[in-house]
Amino acid sequence: MKRFSFLLALTLGLAAGCGLLKNKEESADKTKKQAEEVFKAWVEAHNNHTLSALDTLYADEVFYYSKNFKKRDLIEDKAKALKPGSDFRMEVVDPKWEFKDDEATVNYEKYAYWQGKEVHVVSELAMKKQGKLWKITREADLEVKKVGYEITKEEAWKKVEDFVASKGYEVVRELGERMTGPVEKNGVLCWKATGPYHAEYGYAGDYEIYVNVKDGDIVSYKFNPRKWPSPDE
Repeated sequence: MKRFSFLLALTLGLAAGCGLLKNKEESADKTKKQAEEVFKAWVEAHNNHTLSALDTLYADEVFYYSKNFKKRDLIEDKAKALKPGSDFRMEVVDPKWEFKDDEATVNYEKYAYWQGKEVHVVSELAMKKQGKLWKITREADLEVKKVGYEITKEEAWKKVEDFVASKGYEVVRELGERMTGPVEKNGVLCWKATGPYHAEYGYAGDYEIYVNVKDGDIVSYKFNPRKWPSPDE
């Protein structure tokens, strides 16, 4: 009887231990997901030029680049780039996270565009858990990779024209073609080209082509055939 009671107690103890471990792992996963959501919201707030959203994400005091800032002063500084009509936008790729106790740090590559200038940097954002919420406590650029992209929009257009020609078609210029971006496609930062193309026998269509900003490789493409009016129609 004593042996049975001992085995029962051991089994229940192991089950309880497994349950606690599972709960701890689930809690850690939830905490990480919350931090990742804050990072995502931070990027979106910049691209949407929403200062009010940024205000909810920062701690009251932030080490901002090389100085300690009060949140209100930091938001005022952000407003220079995010004011109405600003062309500021950014893309972040390859985020790498590190979690320790109630702190989280993410290193990532940032491609920023502002006032016609394009910059590629390695950046860092740090957060600390304050109550149930993650708050950003540090923001800095660690390394400047390049001012401007390796492949310009003009060079990307040449890549697009050559690629379309390799498929037996011809790019139609000045009829609604667009080169936008940079945007992320399949985990790669790209220029996105869209527009019409000619094909033989009077048929043509629209293309969507993604050009790697670093090396000019075609990352993804799609041709959508449609009837193209002939000169006599």
